Amino acid sequence: YETRQVRLSQGKEVHRLQRVLVLTDQANVDRLLPFLRKEHPQLTVLRAGGEDLERLRAALALDKRDPLAAQRTYVVDPLGRAMMYYEPVDSPDQVLEMAGGMRKDMAKLLHNSKTR
Repeated sequence: YETRQVRLSQGKEVHRLQRVLVLTDQANVDRLLPFLRKEHPQLTVLRAGGEDLERLRAALALDKRDPLAAQRTYVVDPLGRAMMYYEPVDSPDQVLEMAGGMRKDMAKLLHNSKTR
């Protein structure tokens, strides 16, 4: 919900952001898809396994931790390069704080990346 709100809060720039959820747990994909399609209609859901999973792991490697095991929220540029991430949070207060930071970060990125 909060990532959807971060995107929507960008106003006229909303079209420049896309939310993508990559599911790596193939066992639960069929159970999750109906819920995701209903609750998050503009969310792109991708499945990754095998070689795709290894390419994803390499693309998101920003430090020594396994990016998939870290369960982070990544910001990826239009060329597919991971440029920043947010650590997972545990409490509702932390979710709201993280979302506020994401809103500010997205606004700055969108403002500074405009082509003239």
